[in-house]
Amino acid sequence: MSLKPSNVRRKKKDKNSTQIFEEIKKALENPKYKYRTLKGVSNEAHVSIEAVEKAVREHSDEIVFLFRKGQNGEALLTTRTHYKKKASLKEKFMGAVINRVY
Repeated sequence: MSLKPSNVRRKKKDKNSTQIFEEIKKALENPKYKYRTLKGVSNEAHVSIEAVEKAVREHSDEIVFLFRKGQNGEALLTTRTHYKKKASLKEKFMGAVINRVY
């Protein structure tokens, strides 16, 4: 026998776009990683890949895709701040030469 009324349901709190972006940013700036894939960020932030893609579009001034791809051919991304901290001198030089984040 249940003590709760049957018509009372608990609402799951939905995250707003600011909270989602903060989770994505936290995953992108995880100190264990230099660069991340969409799938890796999605898994760590517990959001869909579509949500990560949307955040990247909406915050393109803070998030960058690297010119090169990962070992499995997937796109790599990070925040501009994390790139400045973690990128090697060679990567920064190559980025300057090709005028893209390398």
